[in-house]
Amino acid sequence: MFETEDPEMPATVQADFEYYKAEAVRFSVYPFPDTLNFNCSDSVLECQGHVLLIQRKFAPGKGAWALPGGFRNQRETFLDCAIRELMEETNVRVPEKVLRGSIVKTELFDSPERSFGIPRNTLAVYMRINPNPDGTLPRANGADDAAECRWVSLTDALNKYELYDDHAAIISKVTGVMPFPAFVNKI
Repeated sequence: MFETEDPEMPATVQADFEYYKAEAVRFSVYPFPDTLNFNCSDSVLECQGHVLLIQRKFAPGKGAWALPGGFRNQRETFLDCAIRELMEETNVRVPEKVLRGSIVKTELFDSPERSFGIPRNTLAVYMRINPNPDGTLPRANGADDAAECRWVSLTDALNKYELYDDHAAIISKVTGVMPFPAFVNKI
């Protein structure tokens, strides 16, 4: 399908294919291919039954809704990565100290079949924060790798949004909220 340049192929799918093809070339000379894994962190930030999602700006997954997160830098912890990526991609108006004090749990997602291309391990950091004193959700806006961000009810995130990769499973696992059995009208 990819090699025939199918005109019916969505541009986003073709862009993802090109991204992973280039990634394979970049790492083709890695001397220990069986040990090659990328380390990432994702933030599941919940407030009043809503989760903060981003819309991805670039491939892979351009245009898809996702958890804020990304690659862990060489000299940072998974937790530091999750907080950094959350703040970079959402500009959420919550002090870092409050975020760190709001961690409910962490969960490692490291299946070798997770994602496409080179395996990506991610530590999901689940934080639950309080609303603003006036009852509103903290302000946030898409930045860095995020075209947009928004607060979405947990049930809508799991049932109405086409989430990137395994992000729906991550949200469900760490929050304990299950999607409805039938899915209709995905965003």
